[in-house]
Amino acid sequence: MLGGIIGRIREGKRVEEMEAELPWLLRSIGIELDMGSPFEKAIAQACRDGGALNAEFRSAAREMEGGGSSAQEALGRLAERCKSLAIRRAVSELVHCYENGEKGDGLKRLAAELAQAGKSRVKEYAGRVSLIGLAFIAVSCIVPSLFLAFAIVGSSFTGALLSPVQMWLAFVVVFPLIGAALLLLAWFATPAGMRLAKGGGVFGEAEVRHINGLLKARGVRVDAREMALPAFCASSLFAASAYFALEGAGADIAVRLVAALTLLSAPLFAYFFLANLVRGRGAKMEQFLPDALFQASSMQRGVGFERLVAAIARSGYGPLSEEFAAAHRQIKAGVGVVPALEGIAQRCDSILVQRAIGLLAQAYRSGADMGWAMREAAEDSFEMFSALWERKAMLAVQRYTVLFGALLAPLVLGLITNAISGLDFSGVEGMGVPASERAALLGAAVGAAEAYIALFALLASIFAAMQEGEWKRFVLGFAVLAPAGLAVFGAARAYGI
Repeated sequence: MLGGIIGRIREGKRVEEMEAELPWLLRSIGIELDMGSPFEKAIAQACRDGGALNAEFRSAAREMEGGGSSAQEALGRLAERCKSLAIRRAVSELVHCYENGEKGDGLKRLAAELAQAGKSRVKEYAGRVSLIGLAFIAVSCIVPSLFLAFAIVGSSFTGALLSPVQMWLAFVVVFPLIGAALLLLAWFATPAGMRLAKGGGVFGEAEVRHINGLLKARGVRVDAREMALPAFCASSLFAASAYFALEGAGADIAVRLVAALTLLSAPLFAYFFLANLVRGRGAKMEQFLPDALFQASSMQRGVGFERLVAAIARSGYGPLSEEFAAAHRQIKAGVGVVPALEGIAQRCDSILVQRAIGLLAQAYRSGADMGWAMREAAEDSFEMFSALWERKAMLAVQRYTVLFGALLAPLVLGLITNAISGLDFSGVEGMGVPASERAALLGAAVGAAEAYIALFALLASIFAAMQEGEWKRFVLGFAVLAPAGLAVFGAARAYGI
């Protein structure tokens, strides 16, 4: 029974992800048809990206081209496999285009309608996730703080309410599980288009290639993967040395943990700093891409592609102009237009730029008017860019609220432990617990609170990464929030209000 439920959940998520991919795939097919590509080739060219729906359409394209199936039969089987009303509607429109020899206008209109429906789902999610975010802050920050105060202060008056083991279980099992349950609820409520991974995952092949390219451009000829193990070994040695050195100097355990975790995380900081440089460059290219393509498409009809590339190269569009300038030099040196364009896509960590470059390369192969192709690529990029930033703007408040909570929780817990550490009514007859038991309980509370702060930093990082749609970012978030949270907790314990 449980297996059946899990299977249905997985199938439902798979269908949601395919529906999220559908608008952009339909638009690509429509553009291919407008270029004059045959129907079967248009589908094969449009579904080159990853994703479940692209894989289904590639399978259908193979059936049409070499499997002896007609377009109606292959697309009909695709609709049966996907079990989605939106996909069946898209298949119906595709069959209509095939049977009547139509271009891609109908497909692009349907893609716009589906994209608008996706935006509506994101707006609904933004409202739901606000409540989930508030509940997450309350359960993960306020409730543990009140629990800690009740357990310690209550023992000062009435005797031990909890044992040290129970204190540890509450902070490292009960509260993190409740927070994880809220995260799972948020994940189920998240529209599939926001869960699609980018960049090939943590330490993905494409990301490492871009980082190596960045290092090479700056004169550093090393491979990030080959440096990972030596860097980790060195950081582990430095972290252990710093921990024991600070212990010998009598430093508080929070200070020792912060120092050790910071040194241990140094390779991650370095890697993600480089990854963010690469991603930031890609984001700047995305920002300029629609304007650059619209400018080039407005040039006089019939202008050669080399002049269009040169126009973008000299127009001051930051890294995008730099890449087009490199492509222009390659074209003048005799490198083919398509390899020069593909070089831009390989050097850029941006799905939008790669998609636009792929469309331009295909337009050049097919002999389509390049001014028209650039205008289509510009509109495509503008739609995707707008959807991306609209989503980020709607979810920014919730994301930063949770990240702020990862620093607020250590502050509140630290202030409470500082305030209640001086309370002791054991000298009053009939009140409190012996000093040894109280010291053991307070020590367990401090240790459990520090472990919980690290777990809360992990949960907050996952929540923020989930909303950004980039799961790999939780690694960087945890590497920053865990040491910072422990530092705030140690400072609040030491200095109070």
